Amino acid sequence: MFHTLFLALLALSVTGCAHLFGDHGSARGAATPIDDGAATPDRHGQAPGYFRMRLGRFTLTALYDGSIEIPSTQLKGASRAAIDRALRIVKQPANVSTAVNAFLVDDGERVILIDSGAGAMQGDTLGKLQANLAASGYAPEDVTAVLLTHLHPDHAGGLIAEHGLAFPNAELYVAQAEADFWLSGDRLNTDQPYDQGLRRIIAEYQARGSFHTFAGGTPPIEGIESVVLRGHTPGHTGYFINADGEMLLFWGDIVHSPGTQFANPDITVAFDVDQKAARVTRNKLLRGAAQTGIWVAGAHMPFPGIGRILSVSNTSYRWLPVDYSQALAGPAQRQAAGR
Repeated sequence: MFHTLFLALLALSVTGCAHLFGDHGSARGAATPIDDGAATPDRHGQAPGYFRMRLGRFTLTALYDGSIEIPSTQLKGASRAAIDRALRIVKQPANVSTAVNAFLVDDGERVILIDSGAGAMQGDTLGKLQANLAASGYAPEDVTAVLLTHLHPDHAGGLIAEHGLAFPNAELYVAQAEADFWLSGDRLNTDQPYDQGLRRIIAEYQARGSFHTFAGGTPPIEGIESVVLRGHTPGHTGYFINADGEMLLFWGDIVHSPGTQFANPDITVAFDVDQKAARVTRNKLLRGAAQTGIWVAGAHMPFPGIGRILSVSNTSYRWLPVDYSQALAGPAQRQAAGR
């Protein structure tokens, strides 16, 4: 029945538009394209990956670094059948390509980058942040501070470029607990490529006195609050901004698989260092975000990664992405928190 109806509607739409075209399907009166020597636009790739939002005195720019594949076998905390069923419900394949987002915060005096993307550390599906930064109207030299949620390669790898520091005028900030985990103890003696690469990156910033640590829950810089989000890594950290009563939390890696973890926040990923703590943190944060209506910016949410959390039940949630047409409007012109 549905198939027959669909074909009938399709035939009607084609018939209704037929008067616009000649025998060969070309529009009547259409001008012949003129070759003026200009470069042909890419008709098969995506548009530049940046998105703008305004919150009070802050202009927020989401920057797309690319995507990373997370096989469903990396998801833990529920049965294989339950995870597969959750992915089918949201029409996602078993191996999901998940966005990697970073965020630029411009308050008119400072340009602050939350996470740096992967750079050249994780293959050619990532490393697009610099190109999208340029497309958004900023240069690497404009960035005055980089705040890292944690030191995994898809968040810290973009600190280095071929010529050296990717953001030559930036001060770098990392939670003390995160720095202690990655940059001291047994990890100093490992020969893993990422550990060695991370040490080289941090050493570059340390050499010029631009590497700073802070205690979890304290402001790394004026106007930006930090919050400890334990579980994914020992020093995994979120950042708050308060813009005239509108609050936004950059939550790093609280959610990697939106299709499964909103429906069941107990689901974790294999690379959560502390699975139990990550589960507890996610449940508390989703509940709190749904109750307060704060804005959330997620590193692995579908680009641009900005939205709000809605409760479906006491233990499940859904994502409400920011509306493009409202992103640059004031609070009165977009959906109010808690409505």
